[in-house]
Amino acid sequence: MRIAFAVSAALILTACSPGADSGPVAQLDGLTVPDLGGLSAKIQDAFKAVKLTGYPRVSAARPAPVSALGDWIVCLRSDAEADPRTYALMIANNDIVDYRLALIVDGCEHERFAPLPTARMAR
Repeated sequence: MRIAFAVSAALILTACSPGADSGPVAQLDGLTVPDLGGLSAKIQDAFKAVKLTGYPRVSAARPAPVSALGDWIVCLRSDAEADPRTYALMIANNDIVDYRLALIVDGCEHERFAPLPTARMAR
């Protein structure tokens, strides 16, 4: 009886485990990385809304963790040393859909930050 239970439990757990082709990154295969230059005005608005000082610095866009409300995440902070807060911006459909103080799961502490890119002019 115990052996049958152990085998059943193992089969159930195996069926529920994610395969190599599943997961949050697999869902992003068909999506393009958001254009931060095109989002610069909205990123600037978020920077002002959270009342950061100085000038905005952003990380590169990367796939968001499963717990995020968007498909992509960009980390945002100030260039002012006196303001250590970092925010995570959630992006879906090339739009900022949410932002929050960065959590450990967001991985912002490992990111490199650069000045906010400007929008490209249409020719």
